[in-house]
Amino acid sequence: MREDSPRELEADRWNKLILLEQGEVGVWMERKVRVVEKKEKRYDGAVLVEGVPDPGLVGAIAASYMVSELQLEEVAFLDSPLFPPFIVLHNSEVLEPVRLYAGDNILVLISEIPIHPVIARPVAEAVIEWGTDKGVEQVVSLGGLNTPNRIDIERPEVYCIVGDGVDKKKLEKAGVKFMSEGLLGGVKAMIVREAIMRGVPTVALLAEAFGEYPDPGAAAEVLKVLASYLTIEIKVEPLLQQAEEMRIKLKELMKRTVAAMKSPVTGASQIAPSYFI
Repeated sequence: MREDSPRELEADRWNKLILLEQGEVGVWMERKVRVVEKKEKRYDGAVLVEGVPDPGLVGAIAASYMVSELQLEEVAFLDSPLFPPFIVLHNSEVLEPVRLYAGDNILVLISEIPIHPVIARPVAEAVIEWGTDKGVEQVVSLGGLNTPNRIDIERPEVYCIVGDGVDKKKLEKAGVKFMSEGLLGGVKAMIVREAIMRGVPTVALLAEAFGEYPDPGAAAEVLKVLASYLTIEIKVEPLLQQAEEMRIKLKELMKRTVAAMKSPVTGASQIAPSYFI
């Protein structure tokens, strides 16, 4: 029997995504997304921190940094026939792109692939259902807010969305601003929604961030708030150093771009940024 080529498999995946968008869910929505445990364990009283890709990759940077800084252990991964056909290599180890890590009273969800909006809800349902079944008592979502003038902001503000049962005084003490109006989309929104619907105290921490560039400075600010809120220690100095380097490079890029736009002769050599590889 002939095996499908990688291109055929990818085409088949997108055909299924189109079917989902059209409401023809069939067997594929029945399969949804599943959490595969590497070791079976309960996490009674734990906090589940979510950090999937978003503006400035704030959530992704913050979550990955937490895994490294707190020396968390991989305990599970997410699997779905609708995920892109990727694996990840770290230190020569083959890993799934969407993973769950755990430590003392904390779980961290990271993703090294973007989550397609069509499967945002199944992903959220799978994660929150698994978490609550395992004893998770609070959910915190980390992310960024696309801020056009971010390059002029030395220290990004952190805004929050809160559900019932959240200690707002702790958040106020950490210096966040509470959002009263706005719109949150994608898997991040579905995770917040699903957790609130299940009665789990939920917080979304969102920092002002670059929309199209990785923003370690914004990630550092949400981690500062998270550390204060959960009363844990997370050293963010390395992220702040990266943030300053990024600001300098982006300002250099902006100067080059403005100069090139004013010049009668423009070319790629005039505006090529020094930090792209």
